[in-house]
Amino acid sequence: MRKFFLLAVSVGLLLLLTGCQSAFSLSPAEVQSVDVFTGSVPAAAVRKTVSHEEDIKRLTEAVNQIKFLGSASQADEVAGGIGLHFRFHLTGGTDIVISIGGNGSLLRKDGKLYSITPISYDVLWESLDYEEIPVSESELPVVS
Repeated sequence: MRKFFLLAVSVGLLLLLTGCQSAFSLSPAEVQSVDVFTGSVPAAAVRKTVSHEEDIKRLTEAVNQIKFLGSASQADEVAGGIGLHFRFHLTGGTDIVISIGGNGSLLRKDGKLYSITPISYDVLWESLDYEEIPVSESELPVVS
């Protein structure tokens, strides 16, 4: 009975500790710039291009703190607004694109939708002191 109890506690702790996996491990040193997009609808989208080192560090830290809670489905998505899209331009010449929606509780990455620890993406957007540049729908990043 004691061995079963210890096994049950061990499995429980393992599930608890691995239940919230970190979504990212971006290093600010590997990010050259970040394009951040938002808007009430895709046709009214705007972009801010983040280029200052301390702002890139703040963005990568915010994204690195996002935790996966599990898979989500299309039914979990909330209508209205495009959320917040990030296109991280890496020093190796590649890009990482993610989208946060569902009032900050959903993340789309690599073509999959995940429930995440909620974030206030509107506060994050407002904290970026960069020019808002209108973009066409075709300029919005596609999360694949």
